[in-house]
Amino acid sequence: MCGFTVIIKKTKNKKIDETLKKKILLSQTHRGPDNSKILEKKNIIFFHNRLSIIDLSQKASQPMTCKKTGNIIVFNGEIYNFKELKQNYLRNEKFETSSDTEVILKLYNRFKENIHKYLNGIFSFVIYDNKRNKLFLIRDRFGFKPLIYFEDKELFVCSTETRSINLVRG
Repeated sequence: MCGFTVIIKKTKNKKIDETLKKKILLSQTHRGPDNSKILEKKNIIFFHNRLSIIDLSQKASQPMTCKKTGNIIVFNGEIYNFKELKQNYLRNEKFETSSDTEVILKLYNRFKENIHKYLNGIFSFVIYDNKRNKLFLIRDRFGFKPLIYFEDKELFVCSTETRSINLVRG
């Protein structure tokens, strides 16, 4: 079980200071004690707390960025068929990890929003599409892995935890 939060600041007036960033990351530590990381890209902040299961290396930490496209992913869950997907659709790709996260990121590069047709598992994830400057949010069909969101005039926030959203809302 991992934890993530993604914040889009819609206005320049909304400030997310360092103290709040630390509180957000700390609020989801119980979901992933193995690694914590914050990544900022333009007006978007990605928070991730990792529970290492498939690939224990630091290379598999998140937020993960695709070197080829600049796309960014935060992911919670498990893709049961990731090895088959890798073999069937990504045979010519170079991988830096043995994680299902990297497979999802590369599959998105190929299938975009149709990626859901290929995934078998329990999951929620957010991908920032660098070229299109858009977020893609998805969860498994039955909602086993939470994906909660909040939006107002200044912010869009999505997370695996209502706690994180409440911290941002104030």
